[in-house]
Amino acid sequence: MASNKPLHGAIDDLPDAPGLFFEGSQKKVVFGPTRFWPDYVMRCWIVQPGCGERQTHHHPWPHIVVCIEGETSNILGDEHFDMKPGDWEYIPGDIEHCFWNKSDTEICKILCIVPPEGDIAIKKGC
Repeated sequence: MASNKPLHGAIDDLPDAPGLFFEGSQKKVVFGPTRFWPDYVMRCWIVQPGCGERQTHHHPWPHIVVCIEGETSNILGDEHFDMKPGDWEYIPGDIEHCFWNKSDTEICKILCIVPPEGDIAIKKGC
């Protein structure tokens, strides 16, 4: 979708991407090949309290991640990190990783940028 005029909107107003990625999550595609950015995909993960990925996984593409609401716990390789709004991380390709919402009461939201081949369904439990 190309546009010759500036546009704006709210992430919460975007439709949910189809598929179950991991229990207790929603994914919204903010930008990507079908929304203004052919080279990468920016997804917003909205994760319910206590949910997220609990098992690490890896793949060849990198991630760029920014926490925009709530707090997450992350495993990156052999290290554990917590993120709060405004924190970012870079995950190189082939590094074991996962994340989950630290809170038992509040949602968390993260922006995650990957190349188009990285925008696939990940089925994980809560």
